[in-house]
Amino acid sequence: MASEGDTSEEIERKAGRWVRSGALLLLSAAVIAGWVGSSGWYNLAPGEAAVVLRFGQYDRTVTTAGFHFKAPEPIEYERTIRLGELRREKFGFQDSDQAQLTAEAAAGENAIQTADNNIVNMSYVVQFYVNDPFSYLFGLADARSTLRDAAQSALREVVGKHTGNEALRENRAGIQREAEEVLQDRLDSYFPTGEQSAFRIDKIEIQDSK
Repeated sequence: MASEGDTSEEIERKAGRWVRSGALLLLSAAVIAGWVGSSGWYNLAPGEAAVVLRFGQYDRTVTTAGFHFKAPEPIEYERTIRLGELRREKFGFQDSDQAQLTAEAAAGENAIQTADNNIVNMSYVVQFYVNDPFSYLFGLADARSTLRDAAQSALREVVGKHTGNEALRENRAGIQREAEEVLQDRLDSYFPTGEQSAFRIDKIEIQDSK
């Protein structure tokens, strides 16, 4: 504020400083509002979850649908994923999610030796849900490759205990159930507890074997 002894020039200088300070405050507030507005919130649809990292470390998982606020980037980041979605991974199909799998590669991908030293080729589908969002997004270098490697290993282990006839005809349903258990146990072993496992196996469906 201007005092009684201030000259008109001093009053003008003080007023100018107040104006500049006020403009700087307004500009700072606008920048902060823009920063928060651009990355300080996110929206989750039903069935989605968000994993929030604070300074690069896990902070929380949010599963409630609607708008949510967080500290703006780079303080906090969120990654969104669908939890309730039944996912499918195909093995031994020419129309597999693998890019343009050839007939030879599709067959060789699942050539499995049986207990009586026969070779069977199995085409199958693994159906699964994301169990723990953080583990699925950040706990593995490549979640899809991990699942594929574990599924192929589980099928080879289980089929290797059975004869060719059992694998082809007599015990296909039993082999599927056993492979599901082996696969789930193997995937759970990659994490401290089963609750933290990235995957929840729904079922394995053997589509064709010969």
